[in-house]
Amino acid sequence: MANLKSILKANAVEKAPAAKKNSMPVIQVTNEMAEKVIAYQEAKAQFKMAEAVMKMAEGEIIELVRERQDADGFAGRYNGSYNVVGEANGVSGQVKVIFQDKYSALNGEDEPQLKEILGNHFDELIDEKFDVALKPEVLENEALSDELTNLVGDRFGEFFNIVVSMKIKPGFKSNVYRAVNSQGLSNLRTYVKQYKPSMK
Repeated sequence: MANLKSILKANAVEKAPAAKKNSMPVIQVTNEMAEKVIAYQEAKAQFKMAEAVMKMAEGEIIELVRERQDADGFAGRYNGSYNVVGEANGVSGQVKVIFQDKYSALNGEDEPQLKEILGNHFDELIDEKFDVALKPEVLENEALSDELTNLVGDRFGEFFNIVVSMKIKPGFKSNVYRAVNSQGLSNLRTYVKQYKPSMK
């Protein structure tokens, strides 16, 4: 009787080689365009440095404002925005800090902890929402699809909200050139908006 290692080796398939990165085509530009490329690089470097300075100061400013906001809120004077002003070394500055009433998605598993923290206010502050989705295998499996149709029939729309959506398939960015001509591509870009390219 063969051991597990020999069975695994006998049934192993060769690992597909990693896709090679294509070298980028180089576009040699005029002096005028070269100046724009250089200006972009320099501005980006300055922007990165400014971003780092802002990020360091931002955390402390937000913490200061949140402490004040909490104190005001517990005193019955809640404010969603504050104007922070100050002067140092003869230079004055101000920054507005605005808190929006938007929060990241809650994790359903945290419900017991949220109920414990909020107590009787849970229902007042938290909305429970149910999104029910049909499992993809139901559409792919004819027997399951028929069974569901027999159970629900023409009344499907009474039980389910149906939204048909589309998404771009992998490889669209290069395959599209085989599907349309230049006029078609121009028209297509009205409806299919590609993310802004990153510039490094």
